[in-house]
Amino acid sequence: RLDDTDPPEMCRTVIRTRAKLSYDMVDNFLTSNDSQIPSDLHQDLRSLAEITAARRRRRTEQGALVLERSSAAFQLDDNGRVLGVVRESSSSVSHQLIEELMVLANHVVAESLLKAGISDGQGEVASEAAVQRPLLRCHPDTEEEVKKALAE
Repeated sequence: RLDDTDPPEMCRTVIRTRAKLSYDMVDNFLTSNDSQIPSDLHQDLRSLAEITAARRRRRTEQGALVLERSSAAFQLDDNGRVLGVVRESSSSVSHQLIEELMVLANHVVAESLLKAGISDGQGEVASEAAVQRPLLRCHPDTEEEVKKALAE
């Protein structure tokens, strides 16, 4: 269950990279516990996967449209000849984790811009980060017939 009572905080930070991870490494860890990932990151990745899965479920329950995408890459031999085509799905656990965190970051920033632009009643805005009318896209819930058709 997600807890919405603790509001997000925005502040200046310094990011210190602890490991270089690939989508495949994270997928292998989260789906089969097979890991080349440093052990001090295991619990953090499990927590992020649980949180982002819960957020994704909530968003889809509220009408978010989830589109399946994939990309193709050519597999080449040593002489540069095409041996085959490799299709990679972007709907893996690791891709969904990153996607949800990006959506969350966008929502937090958008809400912050809205709050910053609220006047104090005397014509002064709450913050120098104020944007008069930030563009926010919020789609209405998808009709049930459309959801069923897309599912088929």
